[in-house]
Amino acid sequence: MRVNRIKQNELDETLAIQAVRLWDGIWPDKHGRSIEERVDELRVKDRDDNTPEIQERVFHYVENDGALLAICSTFPRMIRFLDSGDEVRALALASVCVRRELRGLGLGRLIVVDAFMRLENEGFPLSLYQTGVPEFYRKLGAAVVENEFVNSLSQTDPEGNPWWDAFVMIYPGGANWSKGRVDLLGSGY
Repeated sequence: MRVNRIKQNELDETLAIQAVRLWDGIWPDKHGRSIEERVDELRVKDRDDNTPEIQERVFHYVENDGALLAICSTFPRMIRFLDSGDEVRALALASVCVRRELRGLGLGRLIVVDAFMRLENEGFPLSLYQTGVPEFYRKLGAAVVENEFVNSLSQTDPEGNPWWDAFVMIYPGGANWSKGRVDLLGSGY
């Protein structure tokens, strides 16, 4: 099977609906939004949204006969190491999802490996993401990081941890990574 890529601003309604339904089956919406509302948020074709996160978000997906089997997204995210003040343009990896009945067949690996190819192809030094399944990513060469994370841009809790999963990881595991507090400069993903 081959991995397809599509930019968020080119996402068609059919793929958007399938993606939201797949994600909703794994992570039901906590805010009570309907599938239609979430599809509208995902599809940005008709909006004037010039953030790099939207402009450069890519969905990596596998489908068969028009049915979505697995999907993830990647986008740039600036982060700041608070002790040194250094900023890094990391590749965010988010929403990695495979249909339940197809797990264990290598589809997750296929889309994540394709996603990580953006590092070399586009000059990102590393990918940063959260997960509940660190062993899956360790097998690909990733490593858990133990830094404290904050989101200084949060209106409600700028010192709170923006992540919700138990593990934060970087790929490649040997990437240059500093100790100390890290400002995610945005919400978790």
